[in-house]
Amino acid sequence: MNWATAFFAGDEHPDHHKPLDGLRGLAALMEVFGHGANHGLGPFGPDSMMIRGKLGVYLFFVLSAYLLDR
Repeated sequence: MNWATAFFAGDEHPDHHKPLDGLRGLAALMEVFGHGANHGLGPFGPDSMMIRGKLGVYLFFVLSAYLLDR
């Protein structure tokens, strides 16, 4: 048994959507950058990540609900 099968046991399940998991990770990163922008740590200026952070939250919750329902 290698480490990937130990940590990602359901990865080869036919209903597992790896691209949607990646998109959910991107949404989480958008939220992290949005929170950083609240404290002046945004990489693209103080106001540019605010709307993207909110969009990341909505996208994360919608994708999580879809993936958990399957």
